[in-house]
Amino acid sequence: MDKQAREAKEMVKNMTIKEKFAHFWNYYKIHTIVTLVVLGLIGVTVYQIITTEEYDLEIEFYGTRMVSEEQAAALEDYLKDYVDDMDGDGEKTVKLIRTGSLSEMGAAGYGNMKFTAELAAGQYAIYILNEEMYDLYMKNDEEMFIQSFDIRENPKCAELLGMSEADEPTYWCMVKLPDSIKDKPESKLKMQNAENATKAILN
Repeated sequence: MDKQAREAKEMVKNMTIKEKFAHFWNYYKIHTIVTLVVLGLIGVTVYQIITTEEYDLEIEFYGTRMVSEEQAAALEDYLKDYVDDMDGDGEKTVKLIRTGSLSEMGAAGYGNMKFTAELAAGQYAIYILNEEMYDLYMKNDEEMFIQSFDIRENPKCAELLGMSEADEPTYWCMVKLPDSIKDKPESKLKMQNAENATKAILN
């Protein structure tokens, strides 16, 4: 240990607790803040993973149209009778995730990036898209959707979501899962539930 380090050590040794804290904060303030922020983010992420409820079928809705809690619940309740218990918890559950439209997604391009990332990860097998998003992705890849239809023209789905011919076009879209995961057992179950739900809506 060099002379300067020894002197610093001695100086700290002779400080009061208050002075030691002030000295530490003066030299390690940035390190402490960064460490606390990182630990906080890790904690939030772990909490979200632990507390996130799993569903047998998740459908994401991108659109400007307002879907009430009651309408979302009606769709979920109707479809749960047509899906299999994927997670083995003894219950059949469906969740409609209402995201909003591209124009409501904050930073320019964020909604686009979010949707593209979800497709790449195979996060959902069914989306409900407004005309803006549907047209955008149909132009880029017509084969992305295994099956799609305008909800306004489907009596059952229109009834559940409270839609009429006067509403903007809104599309139910069953999408392909990425090649990297499509043959996994859980992916096959996800697609089976998506197919069952789509058939239930169409019949």
